[in-house]
Amino acid sequence: MRTTKRFAAIAAVLAAAVPAAAATANANAADTTRHLGTLTVNTTEDGGWGGDEPYITVDGVERWTAGGEMDSPSSAAVNIDVPVGSTVRVYDRDLGGNPDPDDLIGSFPVEGWGIVHLTNDGADYTLDVQQ
Repeated sequence: MRTTKRFAAIAAVLAAAVPAAAATANANAADTTRHLGTLTVNTTEDGGWGGDEPYITVDGVERWTAGGEMDSPSSAAVNIDVPVGSTVRVYDRDLGGNPDPDDLIGSFPVEGWGIVHLTNDGADYTLDVQQ
């Protein structure tokens, strides 16, 4: 009888602790990562020469590409998680033998969350950074 009561007590403690541990793990993950949601091209860098070919790097590693041209206005789901403290850079890839390097539309350190405006080189992009 005592053994049954001990198992019941242990089971009750574990049942209470597991959801709390899961909630803590999710809270800790939210403290160390941010989610890149939607990239919106409001004005292209390429001007009247067709759409931009945006891509995103995180700490110098390409993590996302639009996979084709984006005209203005247009939006695309990025849907990647990035570490807090990393640096995100958004570029317009120059295709078709264009001799100049890819254009940096903007960069930012990953810290908080909200809408980030990227406006280098005549472009106007927004990127939704979520908690």
